[in-house]
Amino acid sequence: STQINKIIIIMEYNIPENELIFVKKVVVGNCLDDYMILQSISNRENKFVAKVKCKLNNEIYIMKGIDKNVAYQEQKDIYLSREELFLKLLKHENIVKYITSFEENHILYIITEYVDNGDLLGMIESIREKNYEIDEEKLIKIFLQCLKALSYIHSCGVILKALRPQKILIDNENNIKFTNFKRAAINDIEIGKAQLNVTEEQIKILKDKKEVLATQNYRAPEMKLGSFYDKKVDIYSLGIIFSYLANENTILSENNGTYSKELKDLIGKMIEKEAIKRPTAEEAYQELKNIFLMKYAHYTGIISSLRCLTSLPNINNHFLNSLVEIKQQQKDSILKQFINFIIIIN
Repeated sequence: STQINKIIIIMEYNIPENELIFVKKVVVGNCLDDYMILQSISNRENKFVAKVKCKLNNEIYIMKGIDKNVAYQEQKDIYLSREELFLKLLKHENIVKYITSFEENHILYIITEYVDNGDLLGMIESIREKNYEIDEEKLIKIFLQCLKALSYIHSCGVILKALRPQKILIDNENNIKFTNFKRAAINDIEIGKAQLNVTEEQIKILKDKKEVLATQNYRAPEMKLGSFYDKKVDIYSLGIIFSYLANENTILSENNGTYSKELKDLIGKMIEKEAIKRPTAEEAYQELKNIFLMKYAHYTGIISSLRCLTSLPNINNHFLNSLVEIKQQQKDSILKQFINFIIIIN
């Protein structure tokens, strides 16, 4: 049948045979027996999270199991459907990838990609326990990815409302993935319909229910007061997360020399009490890019030739591969950091 399909493709689209690319379809399990539990990550009364291996393809995933009979008590079905739907709808390199879901014995199982190094809460706890500061380049790399993901989420008319560091996963190369969308909501229905192509039935599930949320540390002042709120609540939460990551005892201190004044100013703007004074995710992302470019401004030749390229939504893959090769050949660590930054933001 592959040969027949190949002939049809060549005839209908006039594509040379040597240019055809066939993608192998990955078979994933759709029942509990298709998975082997490798490690329990968390286990509560109504849900568990585990690292699993799919017996059908030998891939490692994260499995979340939620007991629908006891989960979330009121509006439980709304929360369950909301998380599953958002994982299916939101597609971005810094959002955890949805694989599949299925239900057995009133338990909903959601399978997502596996991220191998915990979450930002673990990093914050380690910083507090050992009382150290992560270097600015590493902080900016993580921060940029978070703002990039948040900018995309907001562009879809979605707000997270309960953003916490345990909802941001991180791998061994400091790449991040947003996860856990059960408290997220579409707060701009027209944009949500346009960007996510959601139905009226899905809107009923995903629209903002104005729930009372329990997360205090990262909640914006307007939410605590029960006032009107919008996507700026996520900016506040992310600002608090990064003040903790940068060690909140020092990040806003005038005497701290670890972090640049520009970075401290940006975090300060994100955690302004008045929402109107906070930047949008896209504004904060662009400002952070400029902070990094200014830091390496003495590489004027490279910056002038690459500045226009960094503003493009996607850079040619050949160009990015060339940068990776150049980075590997460079002995100058500062230049390597700059090239690494160009790769990150694109």
